[in-house]
Amino acid sequence: MGLQDSTVTRVEPIFDELLARDETGVSWLPRLLALPTRPGAITPCTPALPLVRSGWGDAEIPLAPPRELLLWLVKNATLVDALAHQKTSPLTREKRDRLLKHDPDTIRDALTRLTGAQVSDRAWYVLEGCTWPDVYLETERALVVIEGKRTERAPTTYTTWMAIRHQMLRHLDCAWELRAGRDLFGFFIVEGVGGATGLAVPPSWQSAVADTVKADALTASLPHRREPERDAIARCFLGATTWQTVCREFDIAWSELPDSI
Repeated sequence: MGLQDSTVTRVEPIFDELLARDETGVSWLPRLLALPTRPGAITPCTPALPLVRSGWGDAEIPLAPPRELLLWLVKNATLVDALAHQKTSPLTREKRDRLLKHDPDTIRDALTRLTGAQVSDRAWYVLEGCTWPDVYLETERALVVIEGKRTERAPTTYTTWMAIRHQMLRHLDCAWELRAGRDLFGFFIVEGVGGATGLAVPPSWQSAVADTVKADALTASLPHRREPERDAIARCFLGATTWQTVCREFDIAWSELPDSI
């Protein structure tokens, strides 16, 4: 987070302003979707329809992990973040240690529990919790997940139990479960270099965008999905734009954004 927390200094003031201008999103959502770029990305053509749900800041909307991923993790868990593992309860650590040792009885118990009607993200057999995109936008025809960055040079590319799990692919993977035939789009908004004139996506983020859709990243981040579905999710990724570009597009004064919290 830090003093330049992107949620407080970028996400909230900019999206609060957009919503204040038009709470339906009809006048700004199509324009927003046209801003991110990625070589080979699709051009969104979703009709301008009013928002039926949105969330950011204190109202961020969590997206649950696919059950198929949770089942895969039980059988293929690899501990990446030992500190996070140590912070859990003794019973949870014991059970998860058995999963890491591929104990058949523990795996069988976990798989049985995961087939239940409700799954708590705090349960010992749940090895990925909800993902929280910085911005979630939903219409009758489209779902949009946005990850906002300011000081970071690249996105998160792993979780506690997956050595490779790219942040945007995680968002899209979870939103894919909710789409029900609707279009799905995801992209980064990052900080350009040079104050108000920093319209270009920095080179480190251009590289991160390219890395997100490489074959090895898709395979490792979406191991529970078949190749055609992985490719379909990759096509939902629009790339990245900058906060400066968003402000210019919507005539939001860059100088009025808070520099720190």
